[in-house]
Amino acid sequence: MLITSALIAPTLPLAFGSDGSSARYRLGEALDPGGRRQPFEDDLLTMLTISELNADLCDRIIEHWLGLLDEHAPGATRHALRVTRHAVALASELGVPQAAWPNLQRGGLLHDVGKLFVPGYILRKRGKLTDPEWTSIREHPGRGCELIRSVALLEPSIEIIRSHHERWDGRGYPDGLAGEDIPLPARIFAVADVWDALTHDRPYRAAWPQDRAIELVRSEAGHHFDPVVVEAFLDTTSYRLAG
Repeated sequence: MLITSALIAPTLPLAFGSDGSSARYRLGEALDPGGRRQPFEDDLLTMLTISELNADLCDRIIEHWLGLLDEHAPGATRHALRVTRHAVALASELGVPQAAWPNLQRGGLLHDVGKLFVPGYILRKRGKLTDPEWTSIREHPGRGCELIRSVALLEPSIEIIRSHHERWDGRGYPDGLAGEDIPLPARIFAVADVWDALTHDRPYRAAWPQDRAIELVRSEAGHHFDPVVVEAFLDTTSYRLAG
């Protein structure tokens, strides 16, 4: 079973374009009759033209990119699955129509795909990052957008991938958006992402106790996070389970 099958319903319209136009995408594993893997850099640059894409193949693209990311940054897939589940539950609490959930799910699963372009030693570093290393980290939303923009089906999810590190007070990245200029899916996802990051071990620190993480989220309402999203978060007990 594909790892995305529980999150993306097989009945969703997954064709690339209503006009039948072809779509171009980078597939991490080159199609090789011998089943051999090409080097990582070559995999990402492999360009395929597809005229029709069904649900199974779309799931496989997402699964494959997550697999590459997990090799590059161990634990990334588990994080993506947890945070996507949290974000969808929070969207439900906020009354976001179910029709919008698939894009939230896809964006959530691929929110960190741009970290494929961040050197692995930076992602695994236990100490303080240097300024150049921080610059590399801050580039991952834009790099992720570049990777998936050629997949027409995934374009509606770009707002999460690009904007999940924006802050309500305008001090985030990459665009310095503030308040409601940040797309709502990205504002929802920001809370879910930080919650999951705080309540699970990272290379540079141990997981926080859940009560401490909840207080951090509460204190960042109106600063890092949309206050309305934080209120919904605090009202929803499911977020107090780290998964």
